[in-house]
Amino acid sequence: MTTDATASSEEALLSQSSTRSGDVADSRLSPQLARAVRALAARGAVLLRNEDQTLPLQASEPVALLGRVQKDWIAVGYGSGGDVNAPYVTNLLDCLREQGVAVDSELAALYEQWCQANPVDPGTEWGKWPLSFPEMELADDVVAAAAQRARTAVVVIGRAAGEDRESVLEPGSYYLQDAERRLLEQAVRSFERTVAVVVTGNVMDLAWAEELGVDALLLAWCGGMEGGRAIADVLTGAAEPGGRLTDTIARTYEDYPSAGHFGDPEANEYTEDVFVGYRYFETFAPEAVLYPFGFGLGYSQHEITGEGVELTEDGACVAVTAVNTGDLPSSTVVQVYVAKPGGGLSQPVRELAGFGRTEQLAPGEG
Repeated sequence: MTTDATASSEEALLSQSSTRSGDVADSRLSPQLARAVRALAARGAVLLRNEDQTLPLQASEPVALLGRVQKDWIAVGYGSGGDVNAPYVTNLLDCLREQGVAVDSELAALYEQWCQANPVDPGTEWGKWPLSFPEMELADDVVAAAAQRARTAVVVIGRAAGEDRESVLEPGSYYLQDAERRLLEQAVRSFERTVAVVVTGNVMDLAWAEELGVDALLLAWCGGMEGGRAIADVLTGAAEPGGRLTDTIARTYEDYPSAGHFGDPEANEYTEDVFVGYRYFETFAPEAVLYPFGFGLGYSQHEITGEGVELTEDGACVAVTAVNTGDLPSSTVVQVYVAKPGGGLSQPVRELAGFGRTEQLAPGEG
C-alpha cells in the first residue's frame, strides 16, 4: 500500500480540487507539502470496526455515498487555529471518483444539487459556529433503489469542534441527529454492507455502530485540506488506516468520570486525581469501554512477541518482534505499558510508557 502520487497529479489538484467559497488556489503551495499532508491524514485515521473485511473497498464494485459531508467536507476545527484560509479543501465524493471508484451517480447528483441549494452556514460570530450541518433526508425507496445498483453504502457523518465550542449533549453534537440515525438505519436495512465514516474534531457517541450493525467504522478526524483525498486512499486500500485512539471511547457519556461536572463555566474539577483519561477506565471501569485507548485496526493482522527488556541509563529498552500474519502489506504500532510497584499511594493498573511503529511488513515478514 502506498500514499504516493505522481507530481503531475498533485499539481493538478491545486487547480482542480473543490474549494470553499472565497478560497483561491495558492500557486506557492508545494506538491510535496500536499503529499505529506495527504499521507499524514491517512496515517491518523482510526479503523474501529471492520466486520468480514468490509474494508478496503473492492475496486470493481460500485459504491453508494450517503450524507452531505461527502461533499461538504470538514477539514479543520474552529477557533484561532482553525480560522485558516486553506487554498483548497478536498472532499470524499470527488476524490473517490478521482481514484476510479464507481460512485452511484444518481445518489451523488441528488447530494450535489441539495448541497448547492442548501449551502453550509459557516458562522461568523466567535463561539457560534455550527457543530454539524443539516442533513438531507432520503425516502426509503430512493435508498432501496440505490442498493440495487451497489452492494456497499458509505455513510459520512460530520462534526466540527474547537476553541469555545466543545460538543454538547444533544443531537447534532455528541449524539447523532435524527436524520443521521435514519440514514444509517436505511443503509443497514437496504445494503449488504454499510461503512460509516466519522469526520470529527471531538469524540462523539459511537455506540450506534454496534447497535445498528454497521459493518465498518472509520474515525477520520479532521485531516486538513487533503483529508478527503486521504480518506479515499484509506477506503480503497491505497493507504492503510494507521491511527490509534488517543482517547477512550466509552459506551455511554455517563461512563466518563467527569460527566457530572464537565462544561462548568466556573471551574474544572479533576476528581479523577491521578486516574485521568484511560487510567480511570483501566483501573476502575474496563467494562464501560467501547473502544479502548490505543486501539486501532489495520488491513492485516500481526503477531507481537516480547523478546526481553534491557535497563539503560535513562530507562529501559523493550525488544519485540512483530510478524505480519495476514494477507496484505501492513505496519503496526507496538505499545508498551507499565505497572508501578505497590506503595502507599494509589496508582493506575497500567500506564503507557512508550510506543513505536514498525516498517511496512509484507505478509509473513517480521
